[in-house]
Amino acid sequence: MAYRGLSPLTPSDLRNKLAFTVAHLFLNVYPDTIPTFLQPFLALLSPPDTSLSRQNFHPPSLATRLLSEIAQEIHDTTFRSARFWSETRQQRDGMIRDVIRSSGDERSAVDGMLGLAEKGLGVIEGGGNSEKQKWLEMVDLAMKTMATWTRGPLLPYSRSNTV
Repeated sequence: MAYRGLSPLTPSDLRNKLAFTVAHLFLNVYPDTIPTFLQPFLALLSPPDTSLSRQNFHPPSLATRLLSEIAQEIHDTTFRSARFWSETRQQRDGMIRDVIRSSGDERSAVDGMLGLAEKGLGVIEGGGNSEKQKWLEMVDLAMKTMATWTRGPLLPYSRSNTV
């Protein structure tokens, strides 16, 4: 069998690897060392400007993937059951969930993802946008990630609570 070498990394591959790495950095420094760690990433959840001829989906995509990685690490039962059980990890994950709840980061994350989804659905339904497929992917990613942030131990979230 001939050696084919590594396939080139796509922007999506790089974004996923970066999100995974940043999520693990988050787990090690939040909230003790950097209590505002999520703030810059939550700011990236703002929808791309549709008035531009080409929208930049990289910032909100990175932020959404980061939030998905964090949710998987701190409360996804499938991921947690696949790892060796550790009292230290259990306490760390619980503390991180509590701080995310009490700091308002959770609500900001869900509001940001809802904003992305609403904007994307508006663009998709409105027609005339050349980047409908990218908006569809962004809406799908935002909705899947939002589901990981609104179920289970994090937040029984209702959009009507924000109005």
